[in-house]
Amino acid sequence: NGLICGLLTYFVGIKGTPMSTGFGYTGFVGPANAIKYMDGQFIVNVLLLLLAYFIIPLISAYIIHTLCLKVLPKYQKNIFAFNNKA
Repeated sequence: NGLICGLLTYFVGIKGTPMSTGFGYTGFVGPANAIKYMDGQFIVNVLLLLLAYFIIPLISAYIIHTLCLKVLPKYQKNIFAFNNKA
């Protein structure tokens, strides 16, 4: 999923600083900083950022998760369940 999102940001032209990679430490640093470096109309840039930071990552994560469930035998849904039996 990281590879897909990284390539997407490259092709869309999202730029930033090393400290603003992803969402940053405080949550929304990456998208807020990326909009400063983008050329073009503000609304188009916001839509591109929504695609690159939210929509495409969620869709690709779902597809990758589904593929892993079908292909990898040890990848199962219960690995995400919290078990408090120590």
